[in-house]
Amino acid sequence: MNNFILRVLSVVEKIFLSILINIRSRILKTRESTTKPNSPDEWDKMYLKEVRPFEKSFSEIGDIILKNTYEGESLLETGCGSGELSAYMAKNKRNVSVCDFSVKILNQTVERFKLSNLELKGAYVVDITKQFPFKDNEFDVVWSSGVLEHWRDGEMLDVLKESVRVSRRCVISLIPNNKSLAYRFGREFCELNGISPWGREMPRGSLRRLFQEAGLTNIHEEVLADHMAIDFIGKLYPAFAEQLSLWWSSLDADDEVKASQGYLLFTIGYKI
Repeated sequence: MNNFILRVLSVVEKIFLSILINIRSRILKTRESTTKPNSPDEWDKMYLKEVRPFEKSFSEIGDIILKNTYEGESLLETGCGSGELSAYMAKNKRNVSVCDFSVKILNQTVERFKLSNLELKGAYVVDITKQFPFKDNEFDVVWSSGVLEHWRDGEMLDVLKESVRVSRRCVISLIPNNKSLAYRFGREFCELNGISPWGREMPRGSLRRLFQEAGLTNIHEEVLADHMAIDFIGKLYPAFAEQLSLWWSSLDADDEVKASQGYLLFTIGYKI
């Protein structure tokens, strides 16, 4: 009898879950393609919002960039999106410049810096798939977050070579980690249900080879932001994401299961 009840409950749960996922996917459905990178207009839909002053005092992603840069250094962010990470850099005494291929996104970033009373050294409209309009060694550090994963290896290598050319000291990248199960499941489940506002994404487990081919040395990689990976599951399956998050938080920081499960892969390579 108990087995019969459990089977009935399982069927009912699947039906209701299917209905809820269908409703959420209809609400969240996007038109972006997973076979090509987003256009400026498509990124505008994601990033253009009411501009507010930057007030964050902590950023796990920002802090790993701060850890690998110095006060007073010149930093160029390629593909600045919301501009919040660069604002965090400026708040922590880095000399910040940004570039993006969307004029609207760039203007929003400029406005954010003004409202936050932060200095922005430069804001440039740049298609990073082409030659950068900067001199050799113009910036101490060239970095990006959530950008390089949209390109195939050959395309990414061209971007990295230009980043190396205009940087004096190092190049930094943060992209989704291909080894993160929660991120992979959540993102691919969303895409199967028509939700792909980020366009084509090709996460990697390492960028070491491409950094080396671009001419960088002393390459270091690590993963971070494991909690953010679970957010992708929460888009369509929030109840499961909540339980997974509670379990994940209960694990010790040095638990082996967490070793490779960060949402983001951080890669840094040096010119000198």
